[in-house]
Amino acid sequence: MTHPSLSVLMPFRNEAARMEEALQSLAEQTRDDFEVVMVNDRSDDGSTELAQGREAENNRFRLLRSGGWGVPEPGRAGGLRALAPAVEDGNTIRQMPPDAP
Repeated sequence: MTHPSLSVLMPFRNEAARMEEALQSLAEQTRDDFEVVMVNDRSDDGSTELAQGREAENNRFRLLRSGGWGVPEPGRAGGLRALAPAVEDGNTIRQMPPDAP
């Protein structure tokens, strides 16, 4: 995918307990014209490894590393690197049904 129509930003710091479910929900989406920009804000609880695994198995997922700026800077950094004209801030980790518009 070269030009997604939607970028979902997911800044995170130490969210391993909730992150896998959110990543799986995004991976199960039936549309394929979106990207997930995961921005790691110095996690040390295993969430970095979850994001790396998702990036390795699905080309819609990209992992960026922030400089530990704290919210909202990781989201801002992800937004600056998003490829799509529409950006959804995934700062609140949540599930979405596979056929979400």
